[in-house]
Amino acid sequence: MGLTSGCPSATRSELCLSVRQQILGAWFTLFVTGGDGDRSTWEIQTENVELDVVSATGALDMDGVVDTGVPGEDVTTIKDAAGNSAPNPLHVPPGERRIGIDAGFAEFRQVQGRIAVMTIPQPFTMPNLAVRIQPGRAQCAAPAAPQGNP
Repeated sequence: MGLTSGCPSATRSELCLSVRQQILGAWFTLFVTGGDGDRSTWEIQTENVELDVVSATGALDMDGVVDTGVPGEDVTTIKDAAGNSAPNPLHVPPGERRIGIDAGFAEFRQVQGRIAVMTIPQPFTMPNLAVRIQPGRAQCAAPAAPQGNP
């Protein structure tokens, strides 16, 4: 059993995704990587990411008022320039019974996992996007700890 997770706004320093696929009996790994190589900058930005997670490990730090069990359509994580909460920042259709977590700040560190499906509707900014195929069954290296906060 997995978990569907959404994030209304995300900033990160580096990204590596790997997908293993068998073709005509031979294994290949597709890598998608990006970032500027500097763990102290946070150049990758996106909104409304949705992940169907099979498994994940890493660390999660939250700060401010943390409210769990919030209906997905009532999450108030994103603020506009005036400090008002954006309505339904995850664009959750009412009645889907999704549960959210509100926090003033959340940071995932050194996360590794298996993702069944990932949706990034818009926008998505990632410098130095690279796609490569490698023979064999491989995976992304364990992520190095970031330096500083976004």
